[in-house]
Amino acid sequence: MEEGELALEARTAGELIEEEDDFSIPVADPRRRADPGSVYNRLPSRIGDSDLEILKSRFPRLREFSDNFLKSRTMEELLKIESTSIKVKDAERRGDAEERLSLNKQNLETNAVWIERAKDDRWSTLHPARFLAGAACSTKKMWLSARATTDVNGHNPVANYDLTSVGMGGL
Repeated sequence: MEEGELALEARTAGELIEEEDDFSIPVADPRRRADPGSVYNRLPSRIGDSDLEILKSRFPRLREFSDNFLKSRTMEELLKIESTSIKVKDAERRGDAEERLSLNKQNLETNAVWIERAKDDRWSTLHPARFLAGAACSTKKMWLSARATTDVNGHNPVANYDLTSVGMGGL
C-alpha cells in the first residue's frame, strides 16, 4: 500500500470512529440520535398477570424468576433469557453425546474381535465377518479404508436377491 492510500485509509477510519462516537453520547445530549431499541429509551414493561402465566407455561426457564423481576423486563429480554437457556441445554446434550461416544469407543477397544480368514461366496458359505456390527469410526475413515482395499469398480453385483425374506416376494 502506498503512502497516499495509507493516509486516505487512516482518514476514513478516523471518520468512522467519529460516527461511532456520535452513538455513545449521553442521553441528555441533544446531538444524540434516537435509537428506539436503546436501553435508555425503554418504556416500562406492560406484561399483565395472564400474559405472564402464558409466557411461563410456554417458556419453562421463566418459572424460576419472580413475577416482579419478569414484569420489569422487556419482551426481548425475556426471550433472550429463554433462548440462552435452550442454548445451554443443547450444549449439555452435545456434551452427553460426546461422553457416550467416548465411552463406546473405549468399550470397542476392550472388546475387539479377531476374525480368521475364511471363504465367503455370498451364497452357500458366508464368512462370520458378515454378521459383525457396523463400523463405529467416522464415515470418511470407513470409505477411505474401503477404497484402499477394494478395486475402483467394486465387487461384481449379485444378479438376484431373496426379496421374500423382507416381505417383498413376487415383486
